[in-house]
Amino acid sequence: MQVDINRRLSALVFAFAFEMQRRLDENNHKGATYRNLSARQLLNRLKEEVRELERVVTKKAGVHNSKRKQFAVDNEAADVANFACFIAEMFGSGGKEVSDD
Repeated sequence: MQVDINRRLSALVFAFAFEMQRRLDENNHKGATYRNLSARQLLNRLKEEVRELERVVTKKAGVHNSKRKQFAVDNEAADVANFACFIAEMFGSGGKEVSDD
């Protein structure tokens, strides 16, 4: 797949990519340990992050649209996306041009 680097990102994608990077920066002290994990281990971590996102989204306490809840949802959704990105990177994606071979 060839990526058109001149194409502009939608505001939603750009903002979410910023959240993903913010979470990576916050967890930078842990090191790039994901590169030492197998595909199965990354999938298990992804599932854990999805469960965390589900808990935050379905939490009944508090105001549903509060800033605090929004921040928690942003954090967990970015964590999910980051683990999905790590898996894609493992199989040759991650912004590189990938052939269909």
